[in-house]
Amino acid sequence: AILRHLGIRRATDRDRQALRDELAEMFQGAFGKVGDQIDLGYRESRIRGFFVPSDKIMERLVRGARHDAVETLLARIAGGMPGETRRKLEASLADPKRATGFLSLKADAGAATLENILASATRLAFVNTLGLPFQAMKDVDPVLIQRLSRRVDGETAAEMRRHSDTRRLGLFALHLMHRRAQMIDALIDLLLEIIHRMQARSRRRVVGAIARDIERVHGK
Repeated sequence: AILRHLGIRRATDRDRQALRDELAEMFQGAFGKVGDQIDLGYRESRIRGFFVPSDKIMERLVRGARHDAVETLLARIAGGMPGETRRKLEASLADPKRATGFLSLKADAGAATLENILASATRLAFVNTLGLPFQAMKDVDPVLIQRLSRRVDGETAAEMRRHSDTRRLGLFALHLMHRRAQMIDALIDLLLEIIHRMQARSRRRVVGAIARDIERVHGK
């Protein structure tokens, strides 16, 4: 009776879909807590003059909107890549163990050895030549990006290939854009460690030469 007095009607299927679409648009930049988003869904539905009769229904709408927001982001990323970039990413997934393969790109830099430095430089050079659409993630919450990137970390190349083209390429590209800064930092750390080792060895060599000179001069 109160709802009728206020002119608020029960949500139809069309109302629910419209609410889901609107929430998906609002969730594109960032994800919060599901509980807060359910409250937001109720507020938005009341503004539009209808109500959702169940928390479970509203939660399904919110989770569906979150899914739609992610799919929209991935579609924007995949759509912003040229054909050559898409072919390189597909080749990386097809041969995941090669130098620029899917598994290699996810690997850590490792110890400071010449082999690891060259491998890290090769991976970074590959990412830099892809022309990834960094502008597509300009207004996206870093927490959401990190969450999606961790999802890629947990998947094998075979699991990635089972996704649709848009989702597969979007997730892979997002992961590489997120990892690029980490790759640069790791390569710099390796180079600094190598330089430190060279300085330490040079210092020991110089000190040893001075000690030998003292022994030759004094002979005692």
